[in-house]
Amino acid sequence: RSHRFDLATGEWTRLSTNRLDNVTNPQYPANHDSPSAYDPTAHRYYHVAQQVHAVQELPYVDGADWTWKTTPQFGYASEEGEVRTAWVDDARRLLLIHTTTGKLRALDLDNPAAGIKTLALTGSMPAAVRLWSLYPIDGAFYTYPGSGQTIYRLAPPAGDPLTATWQATAVQITGVAIPPEVDTKSNGAHHHTRFFYVPPLQCFAWIP
Repeated sequence: RSHRFDLATGEWTRLSTNRLDNVTNPQYPANHDSPSAYDPTAHRYYHVAQQVHAVQELPYVDGADWTWKTTPQFGYASEEGEVRTAWVDDARRLLLIHTTTGKLRALDLDNPAAGIKTLALTGSMPAAVRLWSLYPIDGAFYTYPGSGQTIYRLAPPAGDPLTATWQATAVQITGVAIPPEVDTKSNGAHHHTRFFYVPPLQCFAWIP
């Protein structure tokens, strides 16, 4: 089931009228670390399997009627590591995926039947997989691996985003030391959204 949290009342309620396993193959690898990504144009909340190479469709909650549905089926993608974070690049209508092997992958949201593609990339993606956030000022995405004074920038290409080369670069942060992430993995916690963009302040925030 999908649920929602009311910020005004502090109350959780059930949201979807059906379940994820009502629309997907019973063997769908919906691992507990699988990320979700919101598509503001289609008003959909995608669930991306941790082993996305093992599925032929992606389920999503449709914000129009709050039911689970799936994309059209597509061919199996190559195995490029597991998925820990995924986000929507609405300007290019892509669902972007950062894998544990440092690959950048994408699903064309306007043509999901074309399947998941591995994108051309220069530079190195961070080993620690965290959510990438859009910086509207320059149109690039940024992430912080959880420790140190380096954040990473991912710049889209000027050409076709499915065939042209994306660029990943490391950016050194000066000033006070950034507090490192508190390690809670021994408790089973994997918080991938601690670094994010705050629109009113036009800057990023980090919750260690």
